[in-house]
Amino acid sequence: MPPVVSIDQFLRAIWGEGPGFAELTSIGKNGVKSYPFAYPVSLPGLISAVPNHNRDANVYMGVCLRREAWPRKTGRLDSKGKEVIEYRGTEDNALSSMLACWVEIDFTGMGHKSGKTIPEEQAKKALKDFPLKPSIILKSGGGIQIYWLNKEPVTGNDLWRLKAINKAVALYLGADTQSVDLARILRVPSTLNVKYTPPRTCEITYWHPEHTYTMDDFDFLPVGDPEKHQQASLTHFSAPAHAGGPPAPAAASVGASGPSNLPSTTRPTPNIDLTEDQIAKIGELFAEIWIEGQRHKMALCVAGLLVNRMVTFESARGIVIRASLSAGADTEKRLKDVKDTYESWHRGKNVIGATELADVISNEFPPISRKKAAENLEKIKKALPKPPGPGKGGGGGEDDDQGAEPNFEIVNPLIKFDSSPARWTIHLRMLDSERSLSATVETAVLMRFQSFLEAFYEQTNEILIVIKQSRWLGMLRGFPVEVRETPKEAKPEGAIETALDEFLDTAHDNPEEGMLRVFPGFDEESRFFKFQAFDNFLKNQGQRIERRVVFHHLKALGYVQKPRRFGPKVSKVWVLKLLDGTAPPNGNGHGNGHPVTGSPGPAAPPSAAPPAPAAQPSVTDIFGEPTEDLPREPGEDRDE
Repeated sequence: MPPVVSIDQFLRAIWGEGPGFAELTSIGKNGVKSYPFAYPVSLPGLISAVPNHNRDANVYMGVCLRREAWPRKTGRLDSKGKEVIEYRGTEDNALSSMLACWVEIDFTGMGHKSGKTIPEEQAKKALKDFPLKPSIILKSGGGIQIYWLNKEPVTGNDLWRLKAINKAVALYLGADTQSVDLARILRVPSTLNVKYTPPRTCEITYWHPEHTYTMDDFDFLPVGDPEKHQQASLTHFSAPAHAGGPPAPAAASVGASGPSNLPSTTRPTPNIDLTEDQIAKIGELFAEIWIEGQRHKMALCVAGLLVNRMVTFESARGIVIRASLSAGADTEKRLKDVKDTYESWHRGKNVIGATELADVISNEFPPISRKKAAENLEKIKKALPKPPGPGKGGGGGEDDDQGAEPNFEIVNPLIKFDSSPARWTIHLRMLDSERSLSATVETAVLMRFQSFLEAFYEQTNEILIVIKQSRWLGMLRGFPVEVRETPKEAKPEGAIETALDEFLDTAHDNPEEGMLRVFPGFDEESRFFKFQAFDNFLKNQGQRIERRVVFHHLKALGYVQKPRRFGPKVSKVWVLKLLDGTAPPNGNGHGNGHPVTGSPGPAAPPSAAPPAPAAQPSVTDIFGEPTEDLPREPGEDRDE
């Protein structure tokens, strides 16, 4: 017998405690209608509305809570000068989810008109072999929807990591890779799938909400770059896809003019106008491979390829119009993709292009079309102007040789602290002001320029010009590295303890549940806090420490996770029992000392440079190769 699970239980497991806006969508003969419900206060109203909509339509729920209700003004104008209004949840409106992952598998032979399907036995075997047990499985009528619950709500930029994990798990299981977006709507349990005659019941067949994970638990998979998912989707300009139903409403129109009201950047405006013959030739080559189901991604890649070649917006627009019209596609939406790509490029962001298009052809195109598509792509690249050299373009995209010229240079040796994971201090001299600035980051941040750029800004308020990843690695390669003993405050556990002391100083006496989203609390016997609040505190301090490291050290300090009642609600919090049974007003049970022992807390990080190296420090380059280069002082000339 399947488990008996109410809609209320299911939705609370998926959405957590909120607050936010829940999306209920009906898709049937009257079209697509989406309704926002304030969650959790209006959850009873949402549940009571389900059977009313399910009489002759399929009923879905947004997997993520939404930030704002709709109709929602976007601040964008269509071709007639009217403001674009969104009538459904979109990816940029995603607020939070209690899921570490979800996938949808459609079974072969169930009458699916489009999308990827696999035999039911193959799906069951793949799921059985998957290392992480699901939390929930829903039988949807023509397949299954699988959920893995997260230990804590997923919010902010972690949502894009969630999307990347969804894609990786879908590829592993042979599931539908189009059902991984943050705007995704999936079926509500206990409803009828009215696509079939007679209708089929959607029911939960596996219910184990105690199986909870962190996103780090999925690290064994080749998870893609979350920022690439964020940039490549751009679905906040169109209505979200849904699971099995009619097309979403059309997006806003795009005027003939190029991107407007762009911020000033160091990148020059693309200035290469193609001839009518070039536009026609390239447009027809693209039209031959404008495959249905890949047109959105193709438009983004094509626009990225063109802007990195410094082709003007008007020429790019002409190419996409010709390709889309020839293929009978939705030209209006594809022009929106072009405009969004050019705007992102002008704002200094990297954009996807030829490399990603080649990946789409290799991995997503039907096998029979791949050879032709690859040949056409090579013809297109040859027909376009050559990519600009160093300092001429400035996209930092994959079609630039070097990207923009940096506004900085590395000085002094790199300082590597022997913590685990390793932390690095890197000194930069800003070329426009001759100032020397430094930042301390972990290896994963240092080795990826976009991550380093963000961390450097958090610590110095200085913006670095975006350069190509390969150029950044070239600057690091061969640069001398000094290995030093890590002071406690520079180790992850020291940083956690220092931040925890500061965090606990903001504690509130017996706070309401809502206050725990930001502050810790205390009572006569214990101190407690929600992990998300402390995690946000760490991030605001510029600390990027893996959650599992934080979890481990909190346990080492004596904290345990427990459910605790706050008014009518029960929340899971981290709790530490006080040794003496009392707590001072600031909630720090032993003054400003260690939360367990009462000994003096870790010293604040020194404002001066890190401790001096030993008499004969280990000097290598960042890739571990010996170097004879001597340390340089800030501003010292280097040999070219």
